[in-house]
Amino acid sequence: MVVGRERLFGGSHFEGFRNHADKDHESLILKNFEFAPRSEVENDPSRKQPIAYSIILNPETKKVFVYRRPGKHTEQRLKSMWSVGLGGHINKHDLHGGNPVRMSMMRELAEEIGLEKPYKAKPLGYINYETDAVGQVHFGIVFIIETSETKLSPVSEEVQEGEFKTLEQISTLGLEEWTKICIEPLKQYLGL
Repeated sequence: MVVGRERLFGGSHFEGFRNHADKDHESLILKNFEFAPRSEVENDPSRKQPIAYSIILNPETKKVFVYRRPGKHTEQRLKSMWSVGLGGHINKHDLHGGNPVRMSMMRELAEEIGLEKPYKAKPLGYINYETDAVGQVHFGIVFIIETSETKLSPVSEEVQEGEFKTLEQISTLGLEEWTKICIEPLKQYLGL
């Protein structure tokens, strides 16, 4: 799935994090998306690839699930880095069943850590980080997934290891940029 940069931002470009309450980019994506081969868009900053970036947290313990990407991860630019966001590219088969952004989110959670409904999913905001090659062509749609779970186990090669940790513990790890961007919004969400 891709969206033309102009349609996505509509004159309201930002860098970093934007709260969902400030602008509903998800609706803009759903009205303006198309599908293109990844090989055509991976180096084309005129089109952004939306990624549902799901952050799993336990509101009672105030801990967030964090995982390390494997060294053999398919996205070499992110290998061996720690992340709080699970997700991936939105594909044509995500069109079946409703909102393809949400369908992608549910599919990725099931594929990567075996998390199936029921859980609460809430839109938190958006990530646009264009300082590096990955960020120039991707756009994050950040969801909070609230769960009562205290332990989750990876079921995919995309997730090497993971556990629930406090944000203080997470901030000491070698984090990918999108995770760094999400730390402050997560503190606000958790009331820290």
